[in-house]
Amino acid sequence: EEDAFWLLAAIVEDVLPGFYHPSLIGVNADTNTLHDLVAIKLPHVALSLEAVGLDRDSLCSVYVAWFMCLFNQLPSESMLRVWDLLLFEGSKVLFRTSLALLLLNEKRLADLATAVEQGMIHVHSAGTEALEALRRMPLDAIDSNLLVTTAVHGLGSVPKALLQTLRLHSTRRVLS
Repeated sequence: EEDAFWLLAAIVEDVLPGFYHPSLIGVNADTNTLHDLVAIKLPHVALSLEAVGLDRDSLCSVYVAWFMCLFNQLPSESMLRVWDLLLFEGSKVLFRTSLALLLLNEKRLADLATAVEQGMIHVHSAGTEALEALRRMPLDAIDSNLLVTTAVHGLGSVPKALLQTLRLHSTRRVLS
């Protein structure tokens, strides 16, 4: 029991500082950081999300659920592998896992954006459908090997300095 307590304390205080603070400053800053990181690492996904009318606040409301629950929406094998990586590598795994989920679902989001551009679906309907797709992405990640391989190797480098810069900018945005 004591070991479990200290593991939880280490996660809350060291791996995810500020996530569970009453102000939620840490998780709000990191979800905004993820939003900026998507624009940098997955510009086609960012454009698709914008085309279906999803703004920063809408997207961050989904990302916060992913982060606060540490991806417990993933199928158990995938979730446990992500948790292993989180404990080993730290919070950057949250970003890499999120980016992997978005990359693995890039076609679905692009198809919605194309449907809006071609007038086949109204932007509001596409936005609602895209939000539901985003919420379901962790549930649909049944291939843990594909998810982890994409998160670790399929996104290119996510330098620590870039994350620190984006986090600082996001923290300032959240505090203002």
